[in-house]
Amino acid sequence: MQVVIVLTLLTITVISGQQSFFNVLQCGNLNSGLCRLQCQSNELSVYPYTCSLYTQYFGYEYQRCVTSMPCCYYSGSCQRTCNGNQVQLSPAATCTNAGDVCCMQSSLLGATQSNIPTAATATTASSSSSSSSWSSVWSSPYTSAPTLTSVSARQGVCGSAVTQGSTNARRFSQQPPFSPRPRIIGGTVTQPTDWPWMVRITYTTSIGFCAGVLVDNDTVVTAAHCVAGIDKESMQVILGDHDVSTFDPDEEVVDVASYYIVSGFLRRRRGDDFAILKLARNVTFTDRKLPACLPDPAIPLASPPSCYIAGWGVSEQGIGGPLRAANAQLLNRTACEDRLSLAGQGPVTLPLDMVCTANPRESPTDGCLFDDGDMLVCKDVQNRWSLIGIMSEYSCGSALPILFTDVRNYTDITLNRMFA
Repeated sequence: MQVVIVLTLLTITVISGQQSFFNVLQCGNLNSGLCRLQCQSNELSVYPYTCSLYTQYFGYEYQRCVTSMPCCYYSGSCQRTCNGNQVQLSPAATCTNAGDVCCMQSSLLGATQSNIPTAATATTASSSSSSSSWSSVWSSPYTSAPTLTSVSARQGVCGSAVTQGSTNARRFSQQPPFSPRPRIIGGTVTQPTDWPWMVRITYTTSIGFCAGVLVDNDTVVTAAHCVAGIDKESMQVILGDHDVSTFDPDEEVVDVASYYIVSGFLRRRRGDDFAILKLARNVTFTDRKLPACLPDPAIPLASPPSCYIAGWGVSEQGIGGPLRAANAQLLNRTACEDRLSLAGQGPVTLPLDMVCTANPRESPTDGCLFDDGDMLVCKDVQNRWSLIGIMSEYSCGSALPILFTDVRNYTDITLNRMFA
């Protein structure tokens, strides 16, 4: 009988010391999988140095976790069958040709082969970690959240709105100092320092504008459809703005040096609606210009989540005026798809990189024209405002859910652009 070895994190521990340096550094996609503080039981820990941006940004060590790696990573060879001196690894060690299996020399397993879990153990661990509930999407897989250090050291402040009045130190508000009304259309006017990461993207060739969110002193994220097909020379970013109709203290206009649209974006198709803008120069953080926090996979949202949307879009008073904000209620994927389907859009299956907020007819909370790129932020357990979504689709009060691009899908790309 042939022995099939199931690969887990322990497998790496057993054989990594005997792998060639070439295999460790050259075999496989260095950016596959996810960066986590701790890999799950059905994952392998590989190439930890490729998570250095996470480590630098969040301040603690991350590992790159994958569910499979090429056979060569384990100093194995792909064959039709393994011979008597080899053991067959599980399908987690992948081969290019269909029908091939990964075979590794028995001697590489060493004396600790008994520590490798059985297939039954791996299956149980994998199934127990899966969940379709909405709470599991936003909860942390870790029992405690590390103390944040490097974000505040590098950015000054992340995800905190500033209250004026302190000459020696900034004081940060624990909750927005306004009482949100039902929606952005006709919603509540904010204070100038409530959401200091909100920016406007304007165009020299059009009277319209989009919103965006500042995440570093030279980086803004927005919806891809706001910038696709537009020359960077035709765009400008307005920071520190509160009232569109007047020039505010600390307001400044910065050119766009470059922008990046994630692969897969197509107009009139949902999904992949995310872009990263690099500013032509750094901005100085003030009470009216501060970055929002990128979502940290190790720090869950507060429960129940406290979430807000904000924007300068069309209201019942027309276009222009101060930034408006409203409470937002996260809506799970199934309910969101059902409501879109019932509205006559046919069977709807949302892309995995989208999240929804509720927009009940009796108390609508919605965006409208020029709210493209608006923020969806939620408080996390460290009392920071975390950027959960970028507004992609709205219905101007028609009781359809608001659709946002899920920023968690693009944290890696954003960090790479920030540190480029």
